[in-house]
Amino acid sequence: MLHTRSKSRPATVDWFTEGLGTPEIDAILSNATIHGFQAKEVIFRSGELAKRLYLLRKGSVKFYRVSHHGHEVVLGYLMPGELFGLGTLPIH
Repeated sequence: MLHTRSKSRPATVDWFTEGLGTPEIDAILSNATIHGFQAKEVIFRSGELAKRLYLLRKGSVKFYRVSHHGHEVVLGYLMPGELFGLGTLPIH
């Protein structure tokens, strides 16, 4: 499921919709739901399968791992318009 704050097509993810027509994009967005998260809330953990495909519309998401010594290692930040969860979705 695509999570978005708006039912309109975000301009920053044109690569995701490349080759799709308006009916296909509308079908994807018609199944979208809006979901907000609290600051510092964990969306999913390393090793877990994402249950949804997320489109970040506002704010930022910290992408990090925890080292063997228990220290947080920040790999980067996701910004509005970026998709995540795609690499962990089960393929049927």
